[in-house]
Amino acid sequence: MGLLLVYWHQADELPVWRAAQHLPSPTRLPGFLRRDEVAAAYAAASGLDLTPLHWYVAFGAFKLGVVLAGILARVQAGMVPASMAAGLDGSLAPLVTLGQHVLAEGLDR
Repeated sequence: MGLLLVYWHQADELPVWRAAQHLPSPTRLPGFLRRDEVAAAYAAASGLDLTPLHWYVAFGAFKLGVVLAGILARVQAGMVPASMAAGLDGSLAPLVTLGQHVLAEGLDR
């Protein structure tokens, strides 16, 4: 759920979220649930307490950052073609910032 919410875009994104979203997502279009509505539906269906959800979202942002750093390192080392990193320049720092923001401020800010 944490990583899903990192990928989940909304039309009214805060700048810290928008900066970390390098891939397009249809969830930004009208008719899709907001992240808080997705989380509420998940909590209702699973019966789980989502109090620690912000931690899992931050972890998801950091995890995605590690994956991107690995891709960029393999491209830089010449292990994979540069096309594998197309569009990823500058994507790591915003994910780290998002993770830090979510840990400090929660999901609603």
